[in-house]
Amino acid sequence: MTNKLENILEKEDIQFVCDIMSKTFMLPIHFLDKNGDVLFESAERFVHNPVFPCKTDVFNSLIENNEIYNFPILKINSFYETFFYISIKDYKSFIGTFIVGPSLSSNLTLETIDELISDFNLPITYKKKFFNYYNQLPVINTSTLLNFSLVLYYSIYKTKLDIDTIKEKNSALEHNVPQMHNLLNLTLSETRKNNTFHIPYKYEQLLFLLIKEGDQNKLLDFLYSPPSGEKGTLSKRSPLRHFKNEFIYACTIAYRAAIDGGVNSEVAYALSVQYTQHMEELKNVQDVQDLRLKMFLDFTNMSYIAKNKPRYSKYITKCQNFIFSHIYEDITLSQLSKAVNLNPNYLSGLFKKEVGMTISNYIQKERIEEAKKLLILTDNSLSEICTLLNFGAQSYFSTIFKRFTGVTPKEYRHLNKIT
Repeated sequence: MTNKLENILEKEDIQFVCDIMSKTFMLPIHFLDKNGDVLFESAERFVHNPVFPCKTDVFNSLIENNEIYNFPILKINSFYETFFYISIKDYKSFIGTFIVGPSLSSNLTLETIDELISDFNLPITYKKKFFNYYNQLPVINTSTLLNFSLVLYYSIYKTKLDIDTIKEKNSALEHNVPQMHNLLNLTLSETRKNNTFHIPYKYEQLLFLLIKEGDQNKLLDFLYSPPSGEKGTLSKRSPLRHFKNEFIYACTIAYRAAIDGGVNSEVAYALSVQYTQHMEELKNVQDVQDLRLKMFLDFTNMSYIAKNKPRYSKYITKCQNFIFSHIYEDITLSQLSKAVNLNPNYLSGLFKKEVGMTISNYIQKERIEEAKKLLILTDNSLSEICTLLNFGAQSYFSTIFKRFTGVTPKEYRHLNKIT
């Protein structure tokens, strides 16, 4: 999609957008020019993080390597501050960036603030600074913030975007994986603090080991033999919330175990985010429990594959990592050869020799693997998944999917979907 900025090139228009959207969202909005300097702002409530000397340092830390995307970007930094930004382009060139935020996805506890001070080796005097700072930030959930971004995007480009598509595109970005990891760990910290459940330490350690070793049979035997000792109290307000909290904790154990088992950390983080997001949409305890079992088996299988896959040369490994990080893009042999600094023809031959399939077939296989996750963990239509993964025609997508799985995408969703 090519964005065309038609009616918002005048300075007074940009200031107007800052003002009206800031009042609508009740959030600070800044517009940075192409050099990263603040050109306009509407930020009566803005206070910058006490760690940063000035707000331009905050903004520059968000936009790395002059990234320009044609959709809103959600950023969660190491201090749990959430922003979104939208790059502004006219027909020919990059003009600047709207940055909205900061906000929090949930209130931070003193325990979390203590952890930040420890992690960043800050003086204890920062405890009061952080406490005052975080108390001034608005608390806005991620879905609401993404809806805000769609409104702002439409006011600029007069183009309608779908929130599920934006979620998928953001989760596919390499830099957002550790940020989602921050958010997941924050939720885990809050769950532990509230003492909504308790998993015995020995049970947790054995669960970790079985997932790490990739042994699904032993894992199933273990899961169907519940631990002795205290099980934990249900949430006073909601048994469903208790099981969701337990899921978050279990998911954290699972992805850490998978990483120890040799799974690519970006793959593990991304999958944990997908599972957690899908879990929050479930409406009954049994569905949460079913998804929890599937999540455990998925991570265990990934560990098994990681332990048994052949070891490739550094060029092929780098090539595979590039494909993983850009799976939602149109990947070309030219891009891959530049990424690994090899001649395209030589890379093609080396890839076929080591992996046993052509690069194009490998990309198709990886896209089908991603499509399987989207079919199970999202409500995206088949046409949306087809478009997201650059398959072109939906009939072609169905043909390739059946070639790899033996069933059509619709049949696969019906067989595996957790409602």
